[in-house]
Amino acid sequence: MVKRESYKHMYIIAGIITALIFSLGLLLGLVLDYERLQYANRVTKQQEVNFKSLQLNSVLLDEFKSKKELCSILQVSLQQVLTDLGYSLERIEEYEKESDINKEEYELILRNYLLDNIRYWLIARRGMDMCNMDMVTILYFFSEETCDICPTQGTLLTYYKKKYGNDLLVFPINVDLRKEEKVVPVLMGIFEIDTYPTLVINDKKYEGLVNREELGKLICASFKNASKCK
Repeated sequence: MVKRESYKHMYIIAGIITALIFSLGLLLGLVLDYERLQYANRVTKQQEVNFKSLQLNSVLLDEFKSKKELCSILQVSLQQVLTDLGYSLERIEEYEKESDINKEEYELILRNYLLDNIRYWLIARRGMDMCNMDMVTILYFFSEETCDICPTQGTLLTYYKKKYGNDLLVFPINVDLRKEEKVVPVLMGIFEIDTYPTLVINDKKYEGLVNREELGKLICASFKNASKCK
């Protein structure tokens, strides 16, 4: 009887310890998840301020077209916010891998990132037109839900983005968010997008997977200065 009671107490203690460890692990997970969300929200707010600054720069350039020095300011500002946008994507991907909760908040972050891409694409086009900037813009329409080959296209785009830096501006458009963001169907309608992946390189559309060699040729052909591809 004594041994039986002793075993009983041991089981109870072991159960309490297990419950405590589980609770601490869950609490730690919640804290880490909260911190990741707070960080992502800070990045989002920073992107909003950066966009307002860049948009104002663009408006000033349009208002004072004779002030060509504004073009260099716009180009530097654009390159900086695009660098920040790329870093934001890395943090979003990290959050996606590690987070199992706050899905609604995470969806809002994705939507804001999508809108940032469209905004910066529009400003980049404006800079290329008004300031003769020699850049290549790519709208990358993809679907995570229905497109098995899209990750391959994304990898190829990343390769060339690293190669050409801020001379190549890649703007991913996640069409899975088209129900939440009505601007996506509008953009898809403009370029008549119904295949994934689809690339729009300086407003020219290329449907389906574009392989590495062909993608390199298309990018090079879109630069005004061909020496950039040597």
